[in-house]
Amino acid sequence: MTSSFLKNKLQKGFTLLETLFAVLIFSAALVSLMTIAGRGISASNIAREQVVAYYLAQEGLEVARNIRDSNLLQGLYWSQGLEACPPDDPCNIEYVSGGAPGLESGDLAMYQDADGFFTEPGEATQFTRAIVLEPYQDHEYLVTATVSWNAKGIDRSVVLKTILKSWYGAPI
Repeated sequence: MTSSFLKNKLQKGFTLLETLFAVLIFSAALVSLMTIAGRGISASNIAREQVVAYYLAQEGLEVARNIRDSNLLQGLYWSQGLEACPPDDPCNIEYVSGGAPGLESGDLAMYQDADGFFTEPGEATQFTRAIVLEPYQDHEYLVTATVSWNAKGIDRSVVLKTILKSWYGAPI
């Protein structure tokens, strides 16, 4: 009778060793899941920064287009004001209160106001924007907008290019 009692007692429950192995396996799985989640958050932040940089570069191209269009609609020479951004002295957008933004050489840093808009004045961000306008062919300009930033010690950038010419036809 004693041997059957011991046999039943040995078959019930987990031993300490089995419990330790179960905790070890659970911990390894949990650490793996946490690592994957952390990498996902990091990748999400990098993707967000790339989208912001893309739109900031696109804004630079749009300001150059706006200057061209405004000049043509006012009867001015279409590229007036676009020749001021050579490769050795790139421009950034100059935000004008109550008016259309322009291009101005100098400070390439980007600022963000309390509402999250990229404008001046505001708090300095990690982004810089350089807009370069170069004569391309007869009566055309190559516009290059480069937005750069540093993410976790890695220099990153987005570069967009377009060619501007008079949509009016022959240059005026």
